[in-house]
Amino acid sequence: MNPAPAPHLDALFVFECDSPSGFPLATLAELSGVPVDRIEYYLDHGLIAPGAGADPGPFDLHALRTLRRIEHLRTTCEINLAGLKLVQQLLTEIDRLHSELRRRPPTA
Repeated sequence: MNPAPAPHLDALFVFECDSPSGFPLATLAELSGVPVDRIEYYLDHGLIAPGAGADPGPFDLHALRTLRRIEHLRTTCEINLAGLKLVQQLLTEIDRLHSELRRRPPTA
């Protein structure tokens, strides 16, 4: 029996954002694999928080995770724009409720 081949190191991708100000739109597009025009569409419809200034950005890791989640829902689950907005609102509310629960003192 031959041992299983080791994973190819080129397939492993780790990104460390060491800039406190985040990264620009072009980098967000590169990291997510989502074209700039689609990201701009999501920005126009409020699915991703825009950055300050004339050009969108800088973006943080939260924006990257949000974008990846949106694209997963759009491509895998075939959710349309209205559905994406609803899912984003529900996930935001869930995050808010989780934060509220973490702030509450433990009950006896």
